[in-house]
Amino acid sequence: MSLSYADLFFIRQYEVKAHGDKFFVPFLFFDFYRFIFFD
Repeated sequence: MSLSYADLFFIRQYEVKAHGDKFFVPFLFFDFYRFIFFD
């Protein structure tokens, strides 16, 4: 599975809107990034 940086940015923005936690979300975002590219 391959995602562009734009896709990843959109996903992060969606998470920020969904959860409203701008401090915790980046950690989830990078966990997701690691899951996709370093699985």
